[in-house]
Amino acid sequence: MAAAFAAAFPARAADTPGSARVDVPGFYPGSSATWARIMSASKPVAFQPDLGGLIVSHHMADQEYLAAIWHGVSLVRSVKLVVIFSPDHFTEKSTWASVPENVAYPTPFGTVEVAQDLCDALAARGLARISGSPFLLEHGIFAHTTFIARYFPGALILPILIGWDTERRVLDGLVSALEELSHGEVFFAASVDFSHYNPVEASEFHDLSSEKAVLTMDKERFYSIEIDSPPSLYVLASIMEDRGASRVERFLWTQLQKLYRYPIADNTSHLYFAYYPGNPMMVRAASIMIFPESPPGGEGALVPDALLDRWPPPRTDAGRSAVYPYLAELRGRENRFLKGSDLYLFDLSPGHVFSRVVSDMRVTVVTLAAGDGIQRSAARIARLARQCDALVVVDYDPSGPARAQWGEYAAAGARVIVGRGGGAPAAWRVEGGVLFIDGLGFWQKRGNSIVPSSMLGVHLDSAGCRVWEFPLSFTRGIPAYRDMPEAASYSVINRAPMARE
Repeated sequence: MAAAFAAAFPARAADTPGSARVDVPGFYPGSSATWARIMSASKPVAFQPDLGGLIVSHHMADQEYLAAIWHGVSLVRSVKLVVIFSPDHFTEKSTWASVPENVAYPTPFGTVEVAQDLCDALAARGLARISGSPFLLEHGIFAHTTFIARYFPGALILPILIGWDTERRVLDGLVSALEELSHGEVFFAASVDFSHYNPVEASEFHDLSSEKAVLTMDKERFYSIEIDSPPSLYVLASIMEDRGASRVERFLWTQLQKLYRYPIADNTSHLYFAYYPGNPMMVRAASIMIFPESPPGGEGALVPDALLDRWPPPRTDAGRSAVYPYLAELRGRENRFLKGSDLYLFDLSPGHVFSRVVSDMRVTVVTLAAGDGIQRSAARIARLARQCDALVVVDYDPSGPARAQWGEYAAAGARVIVGRGGGAPAAWRVEGGVLFIDGLGFWQKRGNSIVPSSMLGVHLDSAGCRVWEFPLSFTRGIPAYRDMPEAASYSVINRAPMARE
């Protein structure tokens, strides 16, 4: 295997071999007064003595929190080496890990030196490229170096940038090599931001799935949630798992939006986690994105006849979506808006039952055709509800008598009831913990918006049902996220703490 790694990566591929050392000053270089204020703004976070590692943000909007976090680490851990995994923000289509050569991080509290011998060892094993230039701009690393200099004087760092598409075999090789090469007072951290470039409503919905994946140590799911570096989380979680530190606790959750008095479209969320000895948490919950329906007639369905369990969906050889091409218009900046949900409910054929297992939670979707009295019985709904953890009923009969049965379905155990078939304007309500969706409007075929349409983000767990509404507008048939006024936007959001078992 070592030979395969060496073939994939040159042992030494420095940008400028033998060049003089380059200093990366980081944020607020030379401003001791600024850093003194940041360091003294908050009390240190209280960690347990057996703290194994952290997931932290690299967003300086949270600079005072970062100071409190690293201060808190210093009170429970003696650290001589800090290993930081970060996304490679500035190397296009990065498919490898990178370590620096001849790089140091000067700060007002002293210079943080790089453990160059470890960098060279990883490069010699073909597990990382030696590269200087990406580190000059990489805030995923230097966002933390001043805190490390202040709270761990004399400690070395091993910064590792990991491209999004780095092969799994390389990631596993990094885990094994770091366990072998790093000894003694070493501390591991993943420098990762979560939901990017979305309105806060979308970020909050995304973060529920992200939190669940981290708490349950679901490493495969890292690649489906809305974060900026799945492989960084994968490597950190694998090292923590090897060390028996699989008990994860979220200790902080912040949103960039909270710094503004007006809604912003480019919110970023930050989830902070600590790893401790023990087993992963069990979190039984499911998130579902529910889309408007296609209008009747026309040239085929405008949204898929499908219940998807990942985003993005499969693509054609030409690179287009294999389902509904216009969904790409809803992806938002960097294809982030539709990421992260466990399930995506589009148009489904009436008269069928679909079932998926999500986080040890069985979600069943039953679609009721108009005029079929047999499948519409409350007894059948009750039987399906007993066979799953969350039952979603999709009703394709828009008539009054059919809708009048919804109360019976809720009493029989349905958790979500979706009205289809009438193209009713977007309207929904939660009563007794059950979500009733009267309609979500239509996908417009070629024209502009005719009736108010929305997507819903729905989160189901033992605490109940929470809903986020994402209003849509259509211009010449192309959908876009329609921002709401501040008051309306905030009225549909349940801001209770994220629930878990």
